[in-house]
Amino acid sequence: MIVEVRLSNVKSYSNQTLRFTQGVNAIIGENGAGKTTILEAIGFAIFDSLPYKIGDFLRRGEKKGEIRVKLISPKDERIYEIVRKFGESGTIEYYVHDPESIRVAEGISEVLDWVKEQFDIEINAKTMFENAIGISQGKIVSQFLETASVRDRIFSPILGIEGYKKAFEKSREYEKYLEDKISKTDKSIAVKKKDLERKEKLEKKIKELKLRKKSLNEELDKIFRRIEPVKSRIEEFDRISEEINRIQIEEKEIRMKLLNVEELLNHAVEQMEQIREVEREIATIKNNYYTYLAAEKELKIVNAELSKIERRLEEIRKDEVLLTKLRVEIDELKKRLKSIGDCEVKLKDLLPLAEKEGKILDDLKKVEIAENSLNDIKLQIDRIKDEIDKMVKLFEEISSKERKMVEIEEKLKKIPEDVEERRDKILAIISRLKAEIKMEKEDYESVKENVCPILKESCDRLLDVRIDLERRLKQKTEKIKYYEDRLERLNLAIKNKKKLESALNRLKGEVKQIDSLKVEINSRKRLLEELTSKKEEFESIVRKKDELIAELKRVEGSIERKIALESEIKEKSKLTQKLKQKELEFAKLKNKIKDKDYIEKEHLKLKSKLEELNKVKETNKKYYERFLQIKETLERKKDVLSRIDELKKEKELLIAKKSEVERRLNILRSKYDEKEHSTLKMEYQNLISKKGEVEGVINTIDSNIEELQNELKEVIEVEKEVARLENELKNLERKYKFVKDLREIFKRAVPEITKAYVNAVSIEANRIFCEIMNDYNWEIRWMEDFGIKARYLGREIDFVQMSGGEQMCAALAVRLALLNVLSNVRIVFFDEPTQNMDEVRRRNLAAQLSKIEGFKQIFVISHDDTFEEMVENAIKIKKEDGMSVVE
Repeated sequence: MIVEVRLSNVKSYSNQTLRFTQGVNAIIGENGAGKTTILEAIGFAIFDSLPYKIGDFLRRGEKKGEIRVKLISPKDERIYEIVRKFGESGTIEYYVHDPESIRVAEGISEVLDWVKEQFDIEINAKTMFENAIGISQGKIVSQFLETASVRDRIFSPILGIEGYKKAFEKSREYEKYLEDKISKTDKSIAVKKKDLERKEKLEKKIKELKLRKKSLNEELDKIFRRIEPVKSRIEEFDRISEEINRIQIEEKEIRMKLLNVEELLNHAVEQMEQIREVEREIATIKNNYYTYLAAEKELKIVNAELSKIERRLEEIRKDEVLLTKLRVEIDELKKRLKSIGDCEVKLKDLLPLAEKEGKILDDLKKVEIAENSLNDIKLQIDRIKDEIDKMVKLFEEISSKERKMVEIEEKLKKIPEDVEERRDKILAIISRLKAEIKMEKEDYESVKENVCPILKESCDRLLDVRIDLERRLKQKTEKIKYYEDRLERLNLAIKNKKKLESALNRLKGEVKQIDSLKVEINSRKRLLEELTSKKEEFESIVRKKDELIAELKRVEGSIERKIALESEIKEKSKLTQKLKQKELEFAKLKNKIKDKDYIEKEHLKLKSKLEELNKVKETNKKYYERFLQIKETLERKKDVLSRIDELKKEKELLIAKKSEVERRLNILRSKYDEKEHSTLKMEYQNLISKKGEVEGVINTIDSNIEELQNELKEVIEVEKEVARLENELKNLERKYKFVKDLREIFKRAVPEITKAYVNAVSIEANRIFCEIMNDYNWEIRWMEDFGIKARYLGREIDFVQMSGGEQMCAALAVRLALLNVLSNVRIVFFDEPTQNMDEVRRRNLAAQLSKIEGFKQIFVISHDDTFEEMVENAIKIKKEDGMSVVE
């Protein structure tokens, strides 16, 4: 049960609180007062239902809105508060808190789940609200006047059978998939079974190859037993032959070494003679050699000092370049700082202009928004004018149909009321006459030949009978023709009567719309007045555009120039710091190169000294080089004497080795037979060749066996795959049967579930309808196509044939029954339910609503004050200065 609703900045509501009680609550007010907004706010807060953009739900000019709904939970009878805060772009906060201010749900998903749990709603909460709990104005009846397909789309989701339909359609693809999969698997099994036919042949071939391999292995063993002794004897001969060759090579090497030692000994004796001649020459050039060495040593010292001086000169040159660069940078920084000073002066003058430009741009944005709103309003005005024209035209057409109804009623009065009865009487007369004619014709046939039917003899007295029968047949035939002409005229009259009655019923149904059409036309006209007022308001804003543009041209660019100047001025502190740093660097560098003149003088002195030393060095160079050359020869004297002694000893040793090698060579030659060695080699090669052939055949057999075994493995794998596929096929067939059966269940379930729900709703709806009508001679049924049919005192009545008030009561009864049967929601809203009802019916509805069992709260939204004196709680809404307020 809803206890309280608070609206802040919601459409025409600034800040209003509405309190409700158990039973019937009437929300009363003039059209446009804001009654329907309360229904929309409750739907938006509790069931997430809003029939238009969330931004349009905000009060004009406000950025944020808020709805708070306090309700008593049917589950635990505690009071909870649902809070929904929103802005132009969407929901900001959405939550439910209990009496202890603990949030029990937060966010759209959690809040809607909580609502569904509290009210035992199994379907989408928004769908339940829009089609059963809080039907918007005009839809209470109109949805039942739609076609069957449209009604199915509205009510199937409420009954929850939409899921079965979707499951039936979606499972169709899976059924087709399984069917294709079974076909493919079946084909695959058939193909693979052909491969299994090779298995027996492969096993037989492998067995034959293994027997052949066994025979060859026995032959190979015999070859191995012969190879080993032959190989051992060959290896012995090879060893002796290699030893003989090695010793022969050794003997040759000893002879070569002996010749080489004798040659080296002669050369060493010659070298010793040359050394003695060099000792005599070195005494003459010794002084020049030492002069050269002294000059070279001093030259190294001078070069080192010169390099040091040149490095210092290079540093000075680099520092001079840096000084020039720093001087340029310092001048540039001083110019920049002067420029920034000028910018500060300019910025002071520019600030008022930039501020003015900003204000003008803001005003132009407002003008642009107003232009867009103005265009939208103009389009709305044009659309509403078109709608009003169409409605007026429709009103005129319906008015003309009222005149047609009068004409049809006049025509119907001219047709006798008992025309069907007259037709039935004539049909009876025609039938009777035809039966009499048939009998008299039979009598006539029996007497037309003047033969007695009993004695079978000629009888003249039958002539009068025949003439009388002919006369009577002629009279009755003429009567039938007369009555048939009358019957034809009566049939035409009946046909015309039915046609007129059908046209009259159709016109009555159309004429019923005239009252609602008047209300709709007046509503559109009021809306048109509001939009025209808004249009004038926006036009006054837009008219300022040219003046603002002219003002903008005078100050345009001031903001950009301001930003540029501020950006330039921001650099002042940084540039001042940088200038100080550069000036300090300049002073340091200038101090660093103050010894430049002294360094250049020292550089010239060292260059001169270097030239002198090079001349001394060049004069003594040839004596130095000759000294080094002969000095090297002299230094070898000791080595040459030692070498001569070594070579003499080596010669004696080689002569002894040569004698020993010749002795060993003679012993080995006595043990070696070259012919036997060659014969054994030939036999060994034959055995190896034979072994290779046999091994080759064995390898080929092994390879063939391996290939065949691999093939056999593949066949075995195929065999396993076939078994797996057959098992898979069985599973697929089971699945296919299950899906097919399941689809059949879905197919059959939809009408059965629909029928069960419709019957349950029909029983409850009939009870409620009779209570509202206060007449138990009525019976209404909610049909399986979701239409409504009624019976009154045994006469069948279609929904379209019911009066506007009867239609409204029937629609209300069905919707109340839906809530009773499908959920635990005991709250319902009726927006303008007395539309098309006369005074008596309105009062009866108001009286009976409070007597309906099973509902804790019924909300009636109406401009009719009938409810004010007949309900438990009446809330009046009125408009004051464009704002909705509760009286």
